[in-house]
Amino acid sequence: MDLGPPAKRQRTDNVEIVRSSEIWHSDGSVVLQAGCTQFRVHWSVLSLHSSFFRDLQGLPQPPNEPKVDGCPVIEVSDSSEDVETVLKALYDPLFFLQQSLSLSVIASHIRLNFRKYELKKIWSIVVERLAYENPSTLEGYDGLRGPGSGYYKPSKFKAYKGCYMDILTLAKENNLLAVLPCAYYRVLLAYTQAQIFDGVQRPDGTQATLVSVTR
Repeated sequence: MDLGPPAKRQRTDNVEIVRSSEIWHSDGSVVLQAGCTQFRVHWSVLSLHSSFFRDLQGLPQPPNEPKVDGCPVIEVSDSSEDVETVLKALYDPLFFLQQSLSLSVIASHIRLNFRKYELKKIWSIVVERLAYENPSTLEGYDGLRGPGSGYYKPSKFKAYKGCYMDILTLAKENNLLAVLPCAYYRVLLAYTQAQIFDGVQRPDGTQATLVSVTR
């Protein structure tokens, strides 16, 4: 990966802007800014995967628009973590060949696709992972359980305490209707009534909750 110099900082309206140390291509042609982080990438890569950026590239740019190293700056409303995750995948053709991905990575791709970026091929890949683990038929559900004991262990994402609650929330927020029935059922099997109402602590100390659940 062709990365540019170490992260540099600038200030705009008293906000410190940081160049990404992970995604900063010295020959990039456009800078995406998410929050206070800038990513220098290529129009050609964005346009190849996203009709949103393909259309955006064709729009005339006002002459007084700010630039960084001669590149136009496109501000996006998404988190820098989500943007960095998706850009890493766009530049790595082997990214989705991994057998298991973290749920946070899957969530980043789903959130950005659902909002506006129309990364259709990637959308299909990440949604397929959730759909595989949350089938819409009883036969599919039974097929995921191991022989004998019927024990289920996900293979398409990395499980952790609270993950089934996070999957249900992700599916609800992004209108993944086919995933919902099984996701609801997994939550009912995995957690006590108290956990469903009060949440479950993830390994990193944060809380997985179903925000729409009320007493």
